[in-house]
Order: sequence, then C-alpha cells, then structure tokens
Amino acid sequence: MMVENNRNFHHCRVYALLSILASTTFLISVTPSSAFIIPTWSRPANLVGANREKSPVCREASTMTRSGELLDSWSEQQEGEEPNNDNDEVDEEDIEFLFEEPEVPYEDLDAMEKVWRHAKKPLLRIGGKGATHSHGNSLRQLLDDHTVVKVKVNTKKFGTLQNAFETLRDLAIENGASPDIELIQMREKDKIILFGLPGTLDKMKDGSFPPPPPPSSSSP
Repeated sequence: MMVENNRNFHHCRVYALLSILASTTFLISVTPSSAFIIPTWSRPANLVGANREKSPVCREASTMTRSGELLDSWSEQQEGEEPNNDNDEVDEEDIEFLFEEPEVPYEDLDAMEKVWRHAKKPLLRIGGKGATHSHGNSLRQLLDDHTVVKVKVNTKKFGTLQNAFETLRDLAIENGASPDIELIQMREKDKIILFGLPGTLDKMKDGSFPPPPPPSSSSP
C-alpha cells in the first residue's frame, strides 16, 4: 500500500510539473549580442495581467523586442533590397560650392591667378580616345582669338598632363601655330592645361596681361 501511495505521489508531482511547463509562456527578445528569456511563472504576481505592461522588466523586454524587429528589418533590406539613392545624389559642383574659399579682391591676386580667371572655362576638351589633328587646329584658332586657352583633358590616353600638353602643342604646330606656344599653368586636380601665345608669360610679368576686368555696374 505504501509503495502504491509513493508511486501515485510521484505521478502527481510529474503531472504538476508538466502542467506548469505546458502553461508557461516566455518573453523572448533577441539583440545582436544576446538573448533574454523571461518565463511568466518566474515573475511576481503583480507583473501578470494588467500590471505587466507597467513593469520596468516588461517595458525593457518590449523595448528590446522592438529593437530586434527593427534590426531584422534592416538586415533584410541590406540583403535583399538595393538602397534608394534618388534623393541622396550630390552634384560635384554643389560640393565645390560648399567648400569654396572666400573671394579675394582682384587687386590682391597674383599674376598667374589673374590669368587663370581671365580664361573663365575650358574652350577645348580632349576625351579618353586622345587628341586628333582637328584638336590641334582648334587650339591654334582659339589661341589666335583669346591669347590664352584652357583645355580640359582626360589623361587616360596620355598618362600625364605634361604628355598631353606636348601632344597638343605639336598638333597645333602642324596646323600652322607658332612653335613657341607657352605652357602657362597645369592643374592636376582639374585636369586642365592653360596654353598661351608666345610672349604671354613676359606680358604677365610686366602687368600688361591680362587686361583688368570691366567695372561692375552699380545698381541705382
């Protein structure tokens, strides 16, 4: 009789344990570094029911759960979707404008900077395929008209701006330009060469070139 009672007692204990486990719910929140499991039966009674959401423990678990959901959503976007950069594109000209140095009065500029600004923009562009005979002819004509000419160069074919200058100078000479075409300045950052007619550097030294800019018209 005693053995049977003990067996029934153990059966009751096992049944009670299984009942507890079957009725137990878990709060699970996953973060990138760890996982938290909070069983409901381990919480005090005042955390169950209506008071559960007011508990700091439950609020923290809920916050971590939402953080985990946001992280999962972000991971899915990174793996399966391409970012939408339609509104994030920035023009290089806008960047240059943002970091533009303060305007220096024309009288305070050195001769080289005055000439560089005098030739406002490149009048000739050389692409990645290199220079042709027609480029040399265009350079000759432009120099005759403007004294100094900026040339924008893609150095893929030439290797360096110095090589590009020599090639373009030789092409211009083949088209009737003076063999004394001058290299006024090169700017690697802008990939621009400033060509000049013979004698331009001497005129820069004595101040006769470039001519001063026209006075700005004042508003009435």
